[in-house]
Amino acid sequence: MEKFNCPKICFLSLPENIAEKTAEKFETVYKGSIGKMVNANYNYGRDCKFLLNYDFPNNLHEYDLFFLDLIADETIEYVKEDFERKSNKTVFDSYFYTNKPQTIFDPRNYSLKIFFEKLYKKKQKSTVVVFAAEEDEVEYAYKNFSNGHEEGIDPLSNYPFLGIVDRRNKYGTEFKVPPSPLKSFFDKNLTGMEYHITFVPSDYQMEMYHVELTPLLYNKDEELVSFILDGGSVQFIILPDIKDRQAITELLLSAILPDRYPDLFPYSDRNNWINQPSYYLPQHRQLADEKTALEKKFEDDTNKINKKIEVNNLRFKFLHDIIQETGDALVAAVIQYFKWLGVKVVDKDKTAKILLEEDLQVFYENKMLIIEVKGIAGKPKDDDCSQIVKVRTRRMKELKRTDIDVLFLVNHQRMLPPLAREDPAFQPQQIIDAADDYRGLLTTWQLFTAYDLVQKTILTKKDVISALFSNGLVNFKPMENFTYLGEILEIHGNGKIIILKLNNLQIAVGDQLLVESKKQFSFVKILSLKLNNTDIKSAINGEIGIKVDGTVAISDFLYKRKQKYSQHKT
Repeated sequence: MEKFNCPKICFLSLPENIAEKTAEKFETVYKGSIGKMVNANYNYGRDCKFLLNYDFPNNLHEYDLFFLDLIADETIEYVKEDFERKSNKTVFDSYFYTNKPQTIFDPRNYSLKIFFEKLYKKKQKSTVVVFAAEEDEVEYAYKNFSNGHEEGIDPLSNYPFLGIVDRRNKYGTEFKVPPSPLKSFFDKNLTGMEYHITFVPSDYQMEMYHVELTPLLYNKDEELVSFILDGGSVQFIILPDIKDRQAITELLLSAILPDRYPDLFPYSDRNNWINQPSYYLPQHRQLADEKTALEKKFEDDTNKINKKIEVNNLRFKFLHDIIQETGDALVAAVIQYFKWLGVKVVDKDKTAKILLEEDLQVFYENKMLIIEVKGIAGKPKDDDCSQIVKVRTRRMKELKRTDIDVLFLVNHQRMLPPLAREDPAFQPQQIIDAADDYRGLLTTWQLFTAYDLVQKTILTKKDVISALFSNGLVNFKPMENFTYLGEILEIHGNGKIIILKLNNLQIAVGDQLLVESKKQFSFVKILSLKLNNTDIKSAINGEIGIKVDGTVAISDFLYKRKQKYSQHKT
């Protein structure tokens, strides 16, 4: 089997079989250790002398990916010869040491200090996967036995690498699994999993150091127990105590890490000598030339298309930005979106004289809307949703008008693909509070999907604009091009037969109906109509049975396209 030469992988204190299995696919795999605890033996004297017993690669700076198990707690017996220097180039005879009543020497925390000092000196980014243990501080005693001089060492934690995330020791076995790249794995492997510590990230520290946190697991108390931390010189994936270390390691190496950090996995194929020209088979060269000509034509045609794609990507970049970006880049993309809608938009960030201002002001006909725009790694908090109300109060006094609408627009869980994000982004109480306060809540993913629906003439720009001024959770309804047929009374035949009461609205066999199901839209065709158990070709009033070629649910909404409608072009 061909092996990949990148990334270079170092396993520290994980079971040996994991490194051995990984070495079947990757050229450079190091089986190391952060050290093993040692039972002190005072049969040799009052003091028991120790050296650190970690095992790091000498060229650690050349490694890209590290798997670190903080939970491994193997203890070995003290053998004096193993902790004596075989050679010494100094006049100092210095050792770590213990004396009674201490019974165990734990070198791991000091080894971790050395490891991360080396790691943070690297010029290239590193990725570290950590199996998280409870936090533990160890005090060390260090002495030069040639002169008796002792050196004081402050207690060292086994978490010298998460200074911007607070930690609290807590044990549990019950988890909540939010959307993430690892959700499918966790859903299938929660049995037997444990956590030994919870984490409390600081939004202030995250913003200050420009790092992004993606939650992977919470406990039943909504406390964070597993996450991905991106943005620094070292990227971390913090995992709980997963019993099947082999399975999670294989998944990370085969799918999760290559998708998230493609620069770490630049797989390259090796040349095969049998395919070199010296070993061509009869007619191979002629066929190869024909292939080359076709490839050249294909390359030229592809380049032309790629240039068109580049132009198109640049033209519509704002649509990707509204579901990826944060800060000024997100605000700029939203401004471009609103300009496409055809409303007047003012960027208040450029004119604000005080810190707490809305990001945008939107004007449509005689209406005014002020908007707070935010891109976040998690879900919006209560303060995020309601902060814009304070600005509205000030604007009402300033402009002497009471009809100002407000909207909180969020690009939530922005490190995840939108289809993997929680929907709705807001808690039920946040939605209720927003409706009570006459303010709107909207995600940028909704704007993204609305753009496509406008192109398909399911929505119009006016539909989108009108919804922006609504309260509570904003929903885009196809009001201008379509007529709502009314509430579905009954469903039969596995969703293919609908009972609907029409009130002066005409439908006919062959008509296409628009179905809105959980914010998704599709079309069904009317195959037949019945009134009082009699087949009819069309209907305007009454309780009508409608047979369609698709599936409809009782909670869905049905619309019929109006006879005349205006189609908005890009």
